[in-house]
Amino acid sequence: MLIKSIYLYNFRTFIDKRFTFTEQNNLIIGLNGKGKSNLIEAINFLSSARSFKTNINKEIINFNQKEASLIAEVVNEKKVSKINIVFKEDGSKKISINNSILNKSSDLLKEFTAILVSPNDITIIDGTPSVRRRYLDTILSKTLPGYLDIVKEQKRIIDIKRKVLKGNTINEDLLNIYHEQLKKVNTKIVSYRTKILQEIQETANKYFKQYYYKVGFIELKYVDTFLLEDIVKEKNYRECLYGSHRDDFEIYLNEKSAKKYSSTGEKRLISLLMKISEKNLFNDKLKIKPVLLLDDAFLGLDDERQTIFYELIESDHQKILTSTEDKYQNKVINPSILRL
Repeated sequence: MLIKSIYLYNFRTFIDKRFTFTEQNNLIIGLNGKGKSNLIEAINFLSSARSFKTNINKEIINFNQKEASLIAEVVNEKKVSKINIVFKEDGSKKISINNSILNKSSDLLKEFTAILVSPNDITIIDGTPSVRRRYLDTILSKTLPGYLDIVKEQKRIIDIKRKVLKGNTINEDLLNIYHEQLKKVNTKIVSYRTKILQEIQETANKYFKQYYYKVGFIELKYVDTFLLEDIVKEKNYRECLYGSHRDDFEIYLNEKSAKKYSSTGEKRLISLLMKISEKNLFNDKLKIKPVLLLDDAFLGLDDERQTIFYELIESDHQKILTSTEDKYQNKVINPSILRL
């Protein structure tokens, strides 16, 4: 997959700006605040239909403007497509591909797929359980057709079960019906999540063994809250307390909790290798080569680890990297340089 160009209109700091990219290494250099991350955000939007910075689409629109848009030309298996996304003042958005309106945002994945790597990935370790759930669901939504439909079905059942629990009088028969429905959907989601987590662990540990054997190895352990289900407690709290919507996974480095005991540098390395492992999942599962978006991805790494990092990402995938410093252009092979 490739992105050939993107035009931004009232998108964040870009009022009227067009960018073009080469098929291999694209290095964007600029000081903080010049819009590097905004550009990466726009490109990533083509893959996920949502921002990694905000859940409020209105914030994407430049100040005092009523709408924003982006138009991109992408290539998938030699087929060129034009993606147009318009953001409205009321927070809505309209997506079209080759001038045909898209009814499901998830259909964007059929046209363009990207993997975002940034220093914020450390929140996979330090963040809340919702961050880790979103991490897994994002990967699965891109690699497993129909996964988002299962998640939507789960949300529908949870909403109904909550209404039953919050009623003046709890209808026990209805509660049991929707509890069993939720259990069935939950089993599917947990199965998919644990499997993908195991694959990420195996790939990341290959990298650790090959490049960072002195650091050790990681374990990723899924926490299935449904194993602790207590329907009486749910009735007392009037809430759905168990299920994949509340699950988590724990990260261990050398059998110790990475969140509690690993240094910032170790956490940075773990999260980086987990994200790079996604590349293999796309290659193996879907036989596609997603675009790699690397937003200041080498921050927090010493020179030796930076060199290894570039060796890990150097492939025939298209890459768009950002940096505040010129020195990184010496580590990237034949980069096309864009200065902001």
